[in-house]
Amino acid sequence: MTRPRPAWALTLGLVAIALVVSRPLPSTFREGLPVTARAPVDVPVLQRTPGDALQLYYQLWLFGDGLFGRAPLLRDPYQFRTDGPRWNLPQTFPPLSIPFTLFRPLGGHVAYNLLVLLSFPGAGLAAYALARQLGASTRAAAVAGIGFALLPARLGPLFGGQPAGFAAGLVPLVLWGVDVALTRDRLAGGLVGGGALLALATLEPHYTYLVGGILLPYIPLRLATTPAHPRRVLPLLVFGALTALGAGWLLMLRQAFLLGSIADAGRSLDEVRLFSAGPGALRSPAVYGGAALGALAAVGLVRGGRMRSGALRGLLGATLAAGVVLSLGPTVRGFPLYETLHRWVPLFAMIRNPEKFRILTGLGAAILGAAGADALLDRLGGAWQRGGGALLAVLVLVLTPPWHPIGVARFPDHPVYATLRAEARKVLYVPLWPGDSAWSSVYLYTVTRTRVPTVNGYSPLTPRAYVRDVAAPLQGLNVGDLGPGEAARLRELGITHVVVDRSVFPPQVSPFPSAFTLKRLGASPVLALEQAVDPLWLFRVTDRPAPDRGRSPTSPVGVFYEAEALSRQTGAPTDDPEASGGRLVAARPGVDRPGFLTFGPYRFFPAGAYRATFRVRGRGLAVEVATDAGRTILGRAAVPPAAEWVDVMLPFGLARAAAVELRIRWDGDATAAADWALVVFADRPEPEWTFAVADLPHRLGERPDPAASGGVASYADARESLHADLVSGPGRLYPAGRYRLRLRARAAGTTDGPVLRLTVAEPMGRSIASRIVQGPELPPGAYREVSLDFTLARPTVLEFPVGYLGATGVYFDRIDVTAAPVRAALRGEAGAPLAPSRRKPGGAR
Repeated sequence: MTRPRPAWALTLGLVAIALVVSRPLPSTFREGLPVTARAPVDVPVLQRTPGDALQLYYQLWLFGDGLFGRAPLLRDPYQFRTDGPRWNLPQTFPPLSIPFTLFRPLGGHVAYNLLVLLSFPGAGLAAYALARQLGASTRAAAVAGIGFALLPARLGPLFGGQPAGFAAGLVPLVLWGVDVALTRDRLAGGLVGGGALLALATLEPHYTYLVGGILLPYIPLRLATTPAHPRRVLPLLVFGALTALGAGWLLMLRQAFLLGSIADAGRSLDEVRLFSAGPGALRSPAVYGGAALGALAAVGLVRGGRMRSGALRGLLGATLAAGVVLSLGPTVRGFPLYETLHRWVPLFAMIRNPEKFRILTGLGAAILGAAGADALLDRLGGAWQRGGGALLAVLVLVLTPPWHPIGVARFPDHPVYATLRAEARKVLYVPLWPGDSAWSSVYLYTVTRTRVPTVNGYSPLTPRAYVRDVAAPLQGLNVGDLGPGEAARLRELGITHVVVDRSVFPPQVSPFPSAFTLKRLGASPVLALEQAVDPLWLFRVTDRPAPDRGRSPTSPVGVFYEAEALSRQTGAPTDDPEASGGRLVAARPGVDRPGFLTFGPYRFFPAGAYRATFRVRGRGLAVEVATDAGRTILGRAAVPPAAEWVDVMLPFGLARAAAVELRIRWDGDATAAADWALVVFADRPEPEWTFAVADLPHRLGERPDPAASGGVASYADARESLHADLVSGPGRLYPAGRYRLRLRARAAGTTDGPVLRLTVAEPMGRSIASRIVQGPELPPGAYREVSLDFTLARPTVLEFPVGYLGATGVYFDRIDVTAAPVRAALRGEAGAPLAPSRRKPGGAR
């Protein structure tokens, strides 16, 4: 298959390269897991970060648990547990779970990380062997092996925890095996090629589908271009038999998981577009396999090197080109290739992420790159040839992989795990997701530490029954809504404990921060708080009845939407310096048809009384709040004609949690415009002047602190917290005037450098004032106040983002807004309002 000495040298070299490319994984080999292909620049190791790696880790761990007798073999007794254990053989990933189980005595994290590192020589040797089989020299084949092992199309899925990153190395191995079986009549070819195709089917069905598409022209082409000689049938029969087993595995996967799942009808083009890079990706060398490999492939396609068959080079070139074009998804105007294949080719619609097609590009680029390397090296001689081969290998090494650090996360033990092991029989984790979101992966990792079944789960093939029986009836818990219906469902499902995980509470879960959900759930007699150690809050499900929804805790946070960010039937986004964020939605008679200037966003709000405020101007407008996809109108008001901006307030109420829609209707008769919509709980003062940081959206830890106003402080850790806006909100309306923003905080240590950045800004829009807080302003010890003065020329919805700059740990207590002192106002100390600038929104919860 390969000469031992070059193969060993390539293996050792790729292991060494893997240790560098995967940094900082080697430094956290026992505690960390890779979760993303790119790390935040300011935090070397993340904490409790969700990702596909946790799902894969769970499945590999579960296989070993079955072998060791701790769980039913080849069944999943833990996730999506609404009845008994689920048949799980199609999701065991045998090519990974078997070596993982062998390595597992070293530790689960070590076993997984060893698989990551060993995938580098595995993928490289497979491409090396295929290049040698197709005529490349050892030097050129080594170039192909290095390039293929380091393809961005392989490293992204690998470090992101997707089986595709491991499975990529099987693709050239399939072609090597079938080529050896066809051209050399060797049984080893049929065994290796067919076995690789079977392994590919168990790891990555999409790659299996694509390899099948390559084999259809590859086999007849190799038969036609290979000199005729008596052929043994046995190698091809073995290959065919193993291929049939792979097809059977895919049918079993389809029957056991795909049918009846949320993906059984395939992926729509709209869904595929969400994952598509678009034509702009063509500017990135990674789309072509990297700059050096892509250039060598172009040379190999034209010159051929030692690959004499022009037809074979043409097939590899077509494979490369198909990968480039299809990886863009259905986004190329005037060239509907993707749309045509999606509609007419069987099973093509099952592919959701078009970047899967980049494996075709990588395969073509690596093998043609070997041909190109030979075409260049054969022009040299002796030592020049050896030096040229080394130079090409170095160029491919340097220019192919991304050299930035990857995202590695630690998952330390937690006191709640021990309580769950001792007391819980079945758990619901909040926030609750529909089942196909990577945010749920943290819950699967928790199962590996507790072995307690959960009704939650994470799978791209989530059963529809889970959505119907669990996610839909219990989604109100995400916003703290726990009425008689939800309580009954908890008990019907046999749930004994509810865990709220604050570390995975992104904005799309709830329009309000995690503190709001915790307060409302804690106020319900259905739940009793058992343990609270940040970021996990553990509740026990009691036998007490759920009261009818009455008065519940409310949040000071407003839910704000720019009109141009909402859906619309008519009108167009237009720049306007007087509008929030500098843009609005405008409609003109004779140009735009009558309809909704805004509708949506269908956010889930808890039961309660609210007031919605719409900023509009013009004639022929009406504002509405609706639910049930517009079938139920909660409030409606006609807007009096106004040439200037007016704020129209509309009260409404919800008897139970529901998806809410904010609509501005236009009759089409006169010019009109919409700026924004804002929803606030009806019992909150307007404006509101004091906010506990813990009640605002934030990405901070929480620690008991008697010196804090509420006995709890939010904390930014110098080693673990991102250097970014960690506090956002409140999204509340303030009248025109001069104000002072005051933050009460204390530092954990002494520093002379910058500590915080205070900002006053429009939500998702322009900064109004900003300044840096230096270390001497926040000496360690007692809480101090740091302030920022600002001026509003007109009523404005505001956020007060606080950026953490990382010099030392900081405890946050509260934010106050007061009228600016007269002396500061006369001096114009507005923290001097900045020139309008765009600011990325915080997304902290």
